[in-house]
Amino acid sequence: HLLTRAVTREMWPAAVRAVAAEPDGARLALAEEGRRVVVADRDALHRPGWVMNPPSTVVALVFTPGQLAIARGTIIDLWDLRTREHRRTLAGHRSVVTCLAVTPDGRLLLTGGQDR
Repeated sequence: HLLTRAVTREMWPAAVRAVAAEPDGARLALAEEGRRVVVADRDALHRPGWVMNPPSTVVALVFTPGQLAIARGTIIDLWDLRTREHRRTLAGHRSVVTCLAVTPDGRLLLTGGQDR
């Protein structure tokens, strides 16, 4: 906990490549080494609410208003959090996307990759 400096240790059964939290902290998303993405309530990680199996390894993810953005290879997939459906794919990077961020107002998705 950043304010109290209390340390909580939870072990996840697989190697985790990326992790994200909703701005209010209610849900977490974890991208496992073996391609699986798990979305779960913060207080119930042992009971994933939603599991996705993207066709390629996820290297970064971030919550945006109403969506989860997932970077895999040179593309970013946007998934609707309410319906759990793929909303759209964003393309444009010429090399691997390595990081994602969202502005505090939720209007801009920022991406970084090996193509600079």
